[in-house]
Amino acid sequence: EMEEFTGKLANQDIIDVLNTESWKITKTIELVNKLVNENKKVIVWSIFNENTDRLASHLSYLNPKIIRGSTPCAEIHPGTVIEDLDGGTREGILRDFKEEESCRVLIANPAACGESISLHHWCHDAIYFDRNYNAGQFLQSCDRIHRYGMHPVSNIITCANTIVTYYVLISEGTIDEHISSKLEEKIERQKRILNSGDYSEPLEEKGTLSSDVSGMSNEDFEDFVEYTRSKTEV
Repeated sequence: EMEEFTGKLANQDIIDVLNTESWKITKTIELVNKLVNENKKVIVWSIFNENTDRLASHLSYLNPKIIRGSTPCAEIHPGTVIEDLDGGTREGILRDFKEEESCRVLIANPAACGESISLHHWCHDAIYFDRNYNAGQFLQSCDRIHRYGMHPVSNIITCANTIVTYYVLISEGTIDEHISSKLEEKIERQKRILNSGDYSEPLEEKGTLSSDVSGMSNEDFEDFVEYTRSKTEV
């Protein structure tokens, strides 16, 4: 759901955004089919539950798995055997995605699956169906399939020998371009701060609330509202 924007935009603005037909569905299906036919696994990222459901419906013939906010976590106690985990939990889904040959497509929400999860030994392709203004969340999701570490079986440094590919779907003349531009600015800003060694300056832009999962600063929010209303008034 568009929970992060609820209360900030008029309901009709939200409805109009969600009901807009997108070429992205067709392109995502095309890319997923291509990668699966190449015997690869792929993770599809989307920030909206409506889109994860829509994608899962279109890709149902591949039996995709979904991880989002409502996906339960497993109760893991000392002695828990990973093979015994419920397949409907986040941990069970990730186990199946890594180990099951038939489980090749994972549809995930970055807020629920973008941190502390290692998929780099098993998956090297990610499709970004949509993104929000949260640069940290985006970078964390990228890291899920691009991390340096030794493969548990081959003992080879995976990322040193495997090409990692990110497919970012951006519609021209839409909010996608605004978000992409802002993310690039934020990422470059973070790089500059980290490289300078001066950590007195916060990584997030001024006016960004830590409790806001969208990662929107005041400037982002004003840009988003202005763009959305300009489209719905046409």
